[in-house]
Amino acid sequence: MSRVPDLREIERTAARAAAGVPGVARLSPRPSDRLRPGALGAGRTPGVRVVPRDAPRRTDIEIALAVRGGHQATAVAAAVRSAVFEAVHGEFPRVWGTRVSVSVTVTDIV
Repeated sequence: MSRVPDLREIERTAARAAAGVPGVARLSPRPSDRLRPGALGAGRTPGVRVVPRDAPRRTDIEIALAVRGGHQATAVAAAVRSAVFEAVHGEFPRVWGTRVSVSVTVTDIV
């Protein structure tokens, strides 16, 4: 029987998957990470946020990242979305009775 993963485990899995996609320069800390410096020290992953929702029973994974110049931002974002979705479901198969959604925000092109 699979155990329910800790939110930080999901964040780390999502971060590894996103960082491995060609064209990703770096994960970008969200503004809330920058305003609360202790948040990153508490084991949180910059640029990744996992939000469990009770209604309508889903888990949202939000990724913020910078794209390397010469890469199409929309293509990189789509590839990251797929990679994160597959990695999370591959590492934690069917542990949620919820839908998982992945959103990607491109914050910069470097």
